[in-house]
Amino acid sequence: MLTIGQLSTATGIPTSTLRFWERRGLLAADARQGGARRYEQDALTEVALLRLCQDAGLTLAEIGQIVHERVAQSPSWRGFVRTKMDRLEENIAQLQHAHEMLAHALECPYPDISQCPKFRTALAHRRGVPAESVTGESELATCADALGDLALGDEGQERDGAGEQHQQGADH
Repeated sequence: MLTIGQLSTATGIPTSTLRFWERRGLLAADARQGGARRYEQDALTEVALLRLCQDAGLTLAEIGQIVHERVAQSPSWRGFVRTKMDRLEENIAQLQHAHEMLAHALECPYPDISQCPKFRTALAHRRGVPAESVTGESELATCADALGDLALGDEGQERDGAGEQHQQGADH
């Protein structure tokens, strides 16, 4: 049996966090001796699992849902994980798009990015203005890059989620 201090030392997790996880039902203290928490050796694995879930981007509420469904031997936790993976893939696509825009900004030959035809086209697209009314094909050719259309995603879908989040942040 491990004391909370020993579990903390062995895992590198502060005792306050272990107590918090216990209150949230994520970590169970197996017994008390003289009023002190005692943990079985399996608690080391439980803590590692909690950390691994956090590393995967799961919130404590999401981890709690998975832990409780896993304990109940319910197969529905797999559906939850699939949904979380779908959200992560959307976030990855948004981050990739942001990376492409920034990479283009660094490589763009225009000294003022607001004059870049590709960025002007992307801005027009964001405003809902047809790109043809903003720049001509000859202007786009002067700003050659391998990044493709900055206004569209990998499959030609708009990046509205990222734009809405950015706009909300600008409004507050």
